[in-house]
Amino acid sequence: MLLFALVGAVFLRWMPYFGLWTLALTLSCAVVAGCIYLTQKVRYSRQSRGIVEGRVEADVRAVLATTSATFCLGVLGIFAVLS
Repeated sequence: MLLFALVGAVFLRWMPYFGLWTLALTLSCAVVAGCIYLTQKVRYSRQSRGIVEGRVEADVRAVLATTSATFCLGVLGIFAVLS
């Protein structure tokens, strides 16, 4: 979550050079960080119950969502540099 917020701040620094692409990147990072923050309590409580019950399952949806968000931000960053 903090990494996405930091990357969004770095994108704002590039705004004079790359234009409004960086604003889209920053807003995308803010949305991803916000989603991670809002779902964090639910994920932590689910994992705590799994530890207590002795059966912890991987949160595949969270991993796939974070991976796809990182991939999309990377693609948007490449488009910003190439344009």
